[in-house]
Amino acid sequence: MYGPFDIPYNILYGMRFERNLTSVSSGAGVAYTLSHIQNVLKAVPGLGCNSPNTNKAEHTAVKSAYLLTVGPFLSALLSVTPTVPTLAAPRAGAIQYGSLASAASKFADMVVGDRDE
Repeated sequence: MYGPFDIPYNILYGMRFERNLTSVSSGAGVAYTLSHIQNVLKAVPGLGCNSPNTNKAEHTAVKSAYLLTVGPFLSALLSVTPTVPTLAAPRAGAIQYGSLASAASKFADMVVGDRDE
């Protein structure tokens, strides 16, 4: 929309929300992927600020891992499977639900328990 001023605009707009400048300037897809990889790495002992008193980092790591792997895999699998017209709408709904952040949160709740605050 802003043509050659798109990157400077995104940098200034992103600073307002305390975003990392490299993620703002690299584009949405790259920033999404790198942000989730960073969340997974934060749960690794010795790499992130992981408190032993809460499971917040682990919950976020599992949620990000889901959004990077399980969600896209389910979407790809369901989108290439043949179906009859009557099942097209439920399949589309399953693709949408499987890629939601709320589905990732529920998956993380099952794996590491409810997120501590």
